[in-house]
Amino acid sequence: MSQQTEITDYNKLFPDVSNLINPKYALLEDIKFNKLVEFIIKEIQNIPEYQSHKNNLELIKLICNLIENKVVKKDKLDKKSIVIEGIKRTFNLNEAEVKTLEGFIEFLHKNKKIKKLSVLKKYIIPTFKFFLKLVL
Repeated sequence: MSQQTEITDYNKLFPDVSNLINPKYALLEDIKFNKLVEFIIKEIQNIPEYQSHKNNLELIKLICNLIENKVVKKDKLDKKSIVIEGIKRTFNLNEAEVKTLEGFIEFLHKNKKIKKLSVLKKYIIPTFKFFLKLVL
């Protein structure tokens, strides 16, 4: 019996249902958390010479604003810990640097520098620009 026949027989006996069964609760939260951390890492690594921006408040503000606008309330994820974990993994921070990072995030939060985009900026203006391009 060939390898291909064995695989076909296995699929007939045990059909693939992995796309029908979805993770829930804590597992789903962990998956979302890790995907957001990976998103942060990719965004930071897209910056040329990103290593030189390790303690840059502007970079921290950018990442905080990205996560603020990416996470919805129903996800019940801790945005601060997502940002900290993403930056920590990117720059291999030690405990003292993590404490400094937490202080930077608190400063940005208390001074209202982390802002959620309005629905107008998020959806209506890009849609309007898209249709404007079609007309012109």
